[in-house]
Amino acid sequence: MILPFLLFLILALIYSLRPIEGLGIHWSNKELKDYPNNDIKTFKSISTGNCMYHCIDTKGCVGIVMDHDSNVDGTCWLKNNMKDGSSNSGRWAYKLKM
Repeated sequence: MILPFLLFLILALIYSLRPIEGLGIHWSNKELKDYPNNDIKTFKSISTGNCMYHCIDTKGCVGIVMDHDSNVDGTCWLKNNMKDGSSNSGRWAYKLKM
């Protein structure tokens, strides 16, 4: 009887330690902007929200760039540096602010 309760407490503790968007985590966005290179990881067919979650969960990630050439989920690049960006008509950049 006590084992399920302990398992529940452990899972609740692990979940509570994860960053939650909206509680001290903010994003600034730059339309039509790209930051070539400095990629940590790339994800295909992913939503912007899920890409942001991966960034928050990845050590060294300072922001993301999304490929938004269509209305469907796009390609996401996690970035470790977002300086010296360039114009790109199909990309949106989001910088993590904590």
